[in-house]
Amino acid sequence: MWGRAGLIAIAFIAFAQPAEARIRNDVETRLRNHLSAAKKHYGARNWDKAVREWRFAYKLRAIPNIRFNIAQAERQAGHDDEAVAAYTAYLSDVPSTPYRGEIEAHLAMLKRRSGGATTPSASP
Repeated sequence: MWGRAGLIAIAFIAFAQPAEARIRNDVETRLRNHLSAAKKHYGARNWDKAVREWRFAYKLRAIPNIRFNIAQAERQAGHDDEAVAAYTAYLSDVPSTPYRGEIEAHLAMLKRRSGGATTPSASP
């Protein structure tokens, strides 16, 4: 009744995902993997590895909270300039953040620690 070609066509239509959906699923999977790895590295106090994973994640999807996480890890690693840049970028993205007071305290401490010479650089 359907014939071989008809069954193949039905199977293709039923199971094939549009290219856009496959790409979106791939990005979501890679994003989850980078976020999971970053969390694991952060928990193990491997700050630089956590930052690297969060930066990869941010390139996949510009989620402002990732910038906050980057800033925290950069600060923990002693990368003052990078921490200032990430905190500043986060505040620019989310000016009404409930963490504003905490971030401003970190920024003040980082600037004191660097003698006020800390200059925000480009940061994701």
